[in-house]
Amino acid sequence: MLWKPIRKHIYYCLNPESNVHNLMIAADDLRDTIDTIEERILVGECEGKKPKAQATSWIRSAQSVRDESDKIKNGYEARRIHALGCSWNFFFNYSVSNSATKMHANADEIKKRAPENDGMFSSLPLVGRELPLPPYIVGQDEYKDKIVGSIKQGTTGTIGICGMGGSGKTTLLKQLNNFFSCAAETHEFDHVIYVEVSQQQNLETVQQNIASQLGIMLTQNKDATFRSASLYNFLKERSFLLLIDDLWQTLDLVKVGIPQGGRQLGPQNRQMIVITSRLQQVCYGMDGHCQMIVLQRLKFNEAWSLFESNAGIRITNNVQVKCHAESIVEKCGGLPLALKIVGQAMASKGTEHEWELAVNLLEQSQFHKVPDVENDLYSVLYISYDNLPDERTKQCFLFFAFASYGTSPTRSFWMGHGLLDEDDDIGNSNLRGYSVVACLKRACLLEGHPLGEKYLRMHDCIQDLALWITATKRANGSNKKWLVVSDQRKLIDPKEWSMAERIRLLHNKNVTIPNSCYCPHLLTLIMRQASQICMLTRLGSLESLYLLPTWICIVLILNNLQHLEQYCTNIHLDLSYTPIQSLPVEFRLLKKLRYLYLRYTRKLQTVPDGTISALSMLRVLDIHGSVFFTKVKARSYLEELESLTSLQLLRVTVVDFQSLRRIFNLSRVSLRDRIGTPPSFVPTYQQSKGTTSRSSGSELYEEFGEVDDRW
Repeated sequence: MLWKPIRKHIYYCLNPESNVHNLMIAADDLRDTIDTIEERILVGECEGKKPKAQATSWIRSAQSVRDESDKIKNGYEARRIHALGCSWNFFFNYSVSNSATKMHANADEIKKRAPENDGMFSSLPLVGRELPLPPYIVGQDEYKDKIVGSIKQGTTGTIGICGMGGSGKTTLLKQLNNFFSCAAETHEFDHVIYVEVSQQQNLETVQQNIASQLGIMLTQNKDATFRSASLYNFLKERSFLLLIDDLWQTLDLVKVGIPQGGRQLGPQNRQMIVITSRLQQVCYGMDGHCQMIVLQRLKFNEAWSLFESNAGIRITNNVQVKCHAESIVEKCGGLPLALKIVGQAMASKGTEHEWELAVNLLEQSQFHKVPDVENDLYSVLYISYDNLPDERTKQCFLFFAFASYGTSPTRSFWMGHGLLDEDDDIGNSNLRGYSVVACLKRACLLEGHPLGEKYLRMHDCIQDLALWITATKRANGSNKKWLVVSDQRKLIDPKEWSMAERIRLLHNKNVTIPNSCYCPHLLTLIMRQASQICMLTRLGSLESLYLLPTWICIVLILNNLQHLEQYCTNIHLDLSYTPIQSLPVEFRLLKKLRYLYLRYTRKLQTVPDGTISALSMLRVLDIHGSVFFTKVKARSYLEELESLTSLQLLRVTVVDFQSLRRIFNLSRVSLRDRIGTPPSFVPTYQQSKGTTSRSSGSELYEEFGEVDDRW
């Protein structure tokens, strides 16, 4: 019994060369096995397969055994050379033989554990991964059901979800992801892939994200084309739902590797894409036939439920607090993100005074000053502004927010501030205005009005964002001296007033302007229903006087026309929808008046002779819906219009055939917009001109200008 272990150790001393030789045979065999498995893994990766962790771990262990075997061999060979072919150092021989024998056993053992083909690669992942959702979601069931129906029916290849920042696009997309990921039993799709792209679009990151969800490995050191081909070959025969969140620019799906050519409409369409973006043009840029879903404001009961879930149900315990809470919900305008942020901030507020302060701040467009509310909302919304295509569009957005109240005569206002005039062509300026409006609507910074497509409105939170931008983000720019006076500010700081370049006074029945009112920098003045405005006798270089309907304002301004002419360099005067009854003789002093709007001044009866012709620099005259242009006075007014050589846009309601004919025969006026006429006159006039009517009288009437221009 004692002889066997003794013999083994003696054998170590006497046969080192044999033990090392046997080890190298085993090591070479192991090396061949490693090479074979690595080759299989490389081929599998090219096919989109992902090796199991056990396979990669085995390769590392086998390589370690191989390396240790080489060290033993190299050590033994070096000793042999030094000892002239043999070594009589029994301790060395014993050590080498012992190590070689043990390493030989390790090599045999690890080779037995080499992974087989079936167990070398991971099985494909589940259909998709479930994503966390907010605990309380309201107002999205209708959108979700509509999109799910479209996906199941395959009525479109691409669906776009648009809406302003914070409207719930990401939440809706995650709901769709969870619905189809958890519906494995229905086998709607082989794969449901959710990718967040955001502003910093990176092709490799997108490809790697998709690959990880598909359970395939993309080689890091390969180029984009290789990665694209790997994804394409994996997906081309499979059904998938690709959900792309937060796109800011079109994403080239061909470069990503997403199959598109095989997508066909109908229930057999099993390769579909859903996109979320604040920009409609991005969705249409991805697919011109994209089905667009635009998220609207929450209804009040939905908004209240969301606000209450964040602020706490105890807000209903106090009648006054509940009243303030309802005002806050109204101010949030059905925007989920605003309701959530304000609700969470107000959750700790228990007194009526705290709630009243929050209401006052929100009414003054000072959302960011509500206690415990950070700039989270504005930082989210600001991205939409920052991604507008050019500075003009940004300025138009800010001016709309500055001037608007409900609806706003947008294009005329922009034009009056020189935001659209790159040349002297009013027609082109109008087209630019339409283009800017369309751009802002696509960016979800403007929206349609319930009154109809001809009207626009801006969400309260978006308007607050614009005023916040003028006060903070652009503090060193041209907009830093914009003054907005609300009902709550009853006393204006004289210094603040005197430094202002743009002033807006809306619903200011109790506003007190300093007696020493001096406005040397004032460029724009907007007033509405201001009943206690002082006589503005020192207006500075006012370039745009913009009056919203109020009789008091008209009286004050018309009594100071001579002073206006002295200081104003480019006057834009809008007296539309006011109860003005006559224009004073001094009106003709406004030699620099370029834009005059008298739309629907239904009580305006008197315009002194020579007043219109005296406005020699007038470019735009809009008297549509005004009653002073009667049949009796039309002849003299038309004669005055002929003298206006700078006039490019005329909008007028004509009451008789002779006036209509004279307007069309104006030789010195370029009529670049529509002329309102009663429909009965149009066919008669066309017949007299020898033309053929291409539509009914009512259709032509709409075409000639009954489309309200209160943009």
